Amino acid sequence: NEIRWIESELTAVIDKAEVALLNDKTEDIYQRGENIVRPVKISVPTTGAVRRPNGALILKQVEPHYLIERFTNTATWLKHESRKNRWIEIGCPRLVVDVYLSRVGKWKLPVLRAVVQHPVMEPGGRIITTHGYDQNTGLLIDIHGKWPIKKNPVRDDAVAAVECFRQLLRYYPWSTNIDFSVALSLIISPLARVMLPSTPLHAVDAPEAGTGKSMLVNVASILATGNNAVVMDYGRDPDEAEKRLNGLLLSGDPFIAIDNVEHPLEGAALCQTVSEEARQIRQFGKLDSVKVPMTAFLTATGNNLVISKDLIRRSLVCRLNAKTERPELRAIDQDLLAEVKERRNELVCHALTIMAAYQHAGTPKVVDAPLGSFEDWSRMVRSAIVWAGEADPVKSQEFTQSEDPAKEALHAIFSAWNLVIGKDPVTVAEVIRRCENNQELHDAISLVAARRGNLDGKALGYWLMANKD
Repeated sequence: NEIRWIESELTAVIDKAEVALLNDKTEDIYQRGENIVRPVKISVPTTGAVRRPNGALILKQVEPHYLIERFTNTATWLKHESRKNRWIEIGCPRLVVDVYLSRVGKWKLPVLRAVVQHPVMEPGGRIITTHGYDQNTGLLIDIHGKWPIKKNPVRDDAVAAVECFRQLLRYYPWSTNIDFSVALSLIISPLARVMLPSTPLHAVDAPEAGTGKSMLVNVASILATGNNAVVMDYGRDPDEAEKRLNGLLLSGDPFIAIDNVEHPLEGAALCQTVSEEARQIRQFGKLDSVKVPMTAFLTATGNNLVISKDLIRRSLVCRLNAKTERPELRAIDQDLLAEVKERRNELVCHALTIMAAYQHAGTPKVVDAPLGSFEDWSRMVRSAIVWAGEADPVKSQEFTQSEDPAKEALHAIFSAWNLVIGKDPVTVAEVIRRCENNQELHDAISLVAARRGNLDGKALGYWLMANKD
């Protein structure tokens, strides 16, 4: 394939370069959102605030120098040498790459939604088991080996699959049967994530360290990706946490674990990531932002984890309670992660069976109403779990809502306000003044407006506006 570099014919030259790139099958290259990316496996585990295990598969944004090399290798580039009136070989000019990268929305590269490392079930029950890029779904399916998919499964098959997971997780101390259902959803939902516009955040909570929270998350991650979860620290600074999360989303990490959360978990970025189909994300070191499809599955762990505000209705919490001061000393005759890795293909197929059997049965109605913002997940995962005879995982939200510190503050302020102020209209300054003579009102207002040991009128004003009506 020969391309003659004539700057006045730049558009035609770039078109030819793209055709040569599309015809080259030596390496995968795709468009995702507003970036050109290529799949890369991490050869060395990363440490720090974001930790990826060895072998983690990510999507790396294609940089100009890489694309110069690709264009140069996929065609013979020629430039006219006027002195000797001949064409000589050159590398792909930088101008070609710069203009090509600016053609957002006009690339002919295959559109990539996500990379998955397991068979994929489409709505309706059909399961894709072919390795490679699937044009209909926009998925790059990276799977190997045999997958014992059950054909035309029925409810008895789904019930048997659930019992298989109950046996696998037999040493886990569920607080209630609802908590097992949330754990089941934690296992199944990542396998459905790429076919759904949204899935709730799944959290694992316990009163003590050593109960197996991170291990349960890694069970789900191994089934979905073949590897332990990619872990990020949330920390105290929500802006830094958002930057870490955005970096993982840009890299296409499919399974993200927010580990050992010590403060109330909340924030617009988390809410948007779990409930929206795409997000505008600002790239690190750049002024512009890019639109990225939301296909990552999010989990969180913590001791007496608190989920707050708008994230409550977007989350399911699995509560573990070993009822012992040192749960890590319990006698457990099982190497759970080793067993999951050994049986991965079989267990993934069990999870797919639960969903597929429900689809083949015609998706009978088993819950009163879908969970808002997660209607498709309710139909594919939640309803399948309930249909197989288990508790509704969404009922875990009742406990989470009762533990919400934002709601507790609201109730405390309403109670004190009613006793001290009543229905009289007052200014923020008057409220702050009345707090000086009433400890109950002062303590209540302090929950939302304390700044450096004093009550702050501006903070109280913002809180009042946020809770209008």
